[in-house]
Amino acid sequence: EFAWTSVALGDSPNDLGMLSVANIAVVIPNPNRSEILTPTSEHIIRAPHPGPQGWNAVISDLIRSSSNLDVGNSNDG
Repeated sequence: EFAWTSVALGDSPNDLGMLSVANIAVVIPNPNRSEILTPTSEHIIRAPHPGPQGWNAVISDLIRSSSNLDVGNSNDG
């Protein structure tokens, strides 16, 4: 059976609900907002850059570090 992991990315207060229910919450810095997002997810990552650059950095790191990622290959038969 495949174990799903959810990843949510957000940069504003309206993203808190989504971030709080994800297995991995990625907070993207938003230079246009002064408040700091604090989701209640089990694993929180703070992106090093705002916008698409931060999104890309975190997703790329997650894909590279994933030891369970087995796309396109199956040992089921």
